[in-house]
Amino acid sequence: MLEDEAIRRASVGQEKPVYYQGRQIGTTHDPSDRLLIFLLQARLPEIYRERLRNQQTDAARPENIEDLAAQFDARIDRLLAG
Repeated sequence: MLEDEAIRRASVGQEKPVYYQGRQIGTTHDPSDRLLIFLLQARLPEIYRERLRNQQTDAARPENIEDLAAQFDARIDRLLAG
């Protein structure tokens, strides 16, 4: 549930009020670029990881990374669909 909310905030953003001359005239959605960066780093670390980091050994990597990536993709598709 928390990951779904993080994906929503990164892509759609939070609704924020827009004011003009002291009166609220509407709302806008403000997606989070920083949160999107973190999600990309988690989803595709080989591309988006920080350049300075400790090297992991093959034994420390999860064996089911493809399953985790597929679950992440399914969540994004579900959230963007509606």
